Amino acid sequence: MSFSVSGIPLSEWTRLTGNTATTIYTATRPTTIISIGWSETAGGTHTLSIVRNDGTNDHILRGGAALTAYEHGVFDEVIRLKQGDALKATSGDVAGKVDLRVTYLAPDASVQGNR
Repeated sequence: MSFSVSGIPLSEWTRLTGNTATTIYTATRPTTIISIGWSETAGGTHTLSIVRNDGTNDHILRGGAALTAYEHGVFDEVIRLKQGDALKATSGDVAGKVDLRVTYLAPDASVQGNR
C-alpha cells in the first residue's frame, strides 16, 4: 500500500516499562496518525498490543502479536483520531522492553476545526 502525505509530520516517542496499558498518544484535536513504529529492546520474545481508545472502548489495531528479539516493525495504516481519542500499547513482558514511535500530521485547528 502507498499513500501521499501532505503536512508537517511529527513524532512522539514512548518506552514501555511495564505490562500495563500505556498511553502513547492522546489527540488534543482531530489528528491523522501516519504510522506507529516499535522496537523490541532487550532481545526477548513477547507480545505487543496497540489499541485506539475512544474514551469508553478499546478498538484493537494490533492484538497481542508476537515480537521476536530486537524486532523493528511499523503499523502503517493511516488512522484518523477524534479529539480525546488515545492510542495505548501493552507489552507482554513485565518490564515492557519496547520503544514506540507515533508519527502524525500536525493538528491544525484552523483547517480541521475543533470537533
